[in-house]
Amino acid sequence: MRNQKGHDMRRSWTGYLALTVVLVGIACDEEFDRGDLCPLDYLVDQAVLDAEFRVDISTIATEFNVYPEEGFVEADATVTFRMRPGQHRARIHFDPAFNHNWLEGTFGEMNTTVTGTLLNGEALDIQNPADVSRIESETSLQPALEFQRELIADGAHTLELTYRIDFPLGLDVLASWVNDIAGEGNEVWFPTINSPQELARHRLTFNIHSDREYAFIGSGLVEQSATVDHQQFTLDTEREIASYTVMWVLIPRAEVQHEERVVQGVDVRIMAFKENPDVEEAYAAASTALEMLQRDLGPFPMPRGLSIFLMISPDDTNQQGFGVGGWGMEYFGATNSGVGVLIHEIVHMYFGCSLIAKTYRDSWWDEAATVWYLGHVTTPIDDNYYSDMVGGQHPTDVGFNTDAYTEGAMIIAAMAEAVGSREQLVAFFADLHQTRAFEPFDTMELLDYFYAFSGIDLKPDFIWWLYSEPCS
Repeated sequence: MRNQKGHDMRRSWTGYLALTVVLVGIACDEEFDRGDLCPLDYLVDQAVLDAEFRVDISTIATEFNVYPEEGFVEADATVTFRMRPGQHRARIHFDPAFNHNWLEGTFGEMNTTVTGTLLNGEALDIQNPADVSRIESETSLQPALEFQRELIADGAHTLELTYRIDFPLGLDVLASWVNDIAGEGNEVWFPTINSPQELARHRLTFNIHSDREYAFIGSGLVEQSATVDHQQFTLDTEREIASYTVMWVLIPRAEVQHEERVVQGVDVRIMAFKENPDVEEAYAAASTALEMLQRDLGPFPMPRGLSIFLMISPDDTNQQGFGVGGWGMEYFGATNSGVGVLIHEIVHMYFGCSLIAKTYRDSWWDEAATVWYLGHVTTPIDDNYYSDMVGGQHPTDVGFNTDAYTEGAMIIAAMAEAVGSREQLVAFFADLHQTRAFEPFDTMELLDYFYAFSGIDLKPDFIWWLYSEPCS
């Protein structure tokens, strides 16, 4: 991908859980009339998504038997799904089946062995192409497994996978580490469809076989029990959510501080390493964010409150003084974050985790809206700006363009200018949250809702700003 300056816009990952937001100015080296530009694909064809993703998942139930001292996990996963319209062969994302595992940089050279595969009770050989094919898509960086059995369109189907993951560097911490910029989700841990549109209820069980006591934090309802020979934690999202928004952290209790408070009427749980001095500051930041968001956008959208795994941050104030650098990732009712970006991640409970993009490329607007809402970017985009920020990526591909943090936020500021004020655009987002939470939509649908709210049609401008490049 290239922006208007001709710079290569390939996605990048800047390190373990590193999400650094750098706000910069925008300049155009060349002036173009709109007539000199060609629009790219700005419509999301649902049939194209169906042909790539094939299935709609209703539930993902996974039981992990964790052996920290031995350094491995044994897992059994059951996925319940239906075929999408016109589709007859199921696909699933499960990266370990490809020896493609982005967590290797965190946990060492992980080795995954799939020991059992059942499709509707029929045993399949995952190594036999007549049973299971490995699909490298032409339109997505995300590989998939395709099961070579014709399935009826109506009715529920089940896929069961049994597998083992070995961790040569040891296993003190088990956690979901998602990178939405690169489009890396939880398909490293369990079979799923890695797409924002694909919402499923997740029930995860963790059996810890260790003499050490463990602590657990995560998205949704968490329950703890103990048996004679192991500790057990269960996590239930209680509703259908995108797999890449499911968070959990499992860590020896002796290493962490862990407490819960009611903040602005919301249960807020914070787990942090004992040497982390930022817990009180984090609670203060959570209070500031929750007061503002509930006043502006409505009640907190996750019924079990907010779980925070608080990381130790460097100096989180960037050179512009916005205080939005640092590390963080948002999840459904949860975040792993440094204190300097905590408010940003909590805002994502509304933009991104409950107001949901239909495709990864549409995720530009949840980052852009978050940056704009927090006042880090308020200058409207220049009328002469153009880019392929969204149109340069296929709707079935993963990840999004990081111009969303700056240029994208300026496009949201242009929406505020068009509607007359910040307050009016906040009112639009509040109405959108009330009517469209947990119903994924794409960029053009966002503009349809904006037109219904304001009577203003910004589609021609958005095509120029997000879906255009010089005509050849």
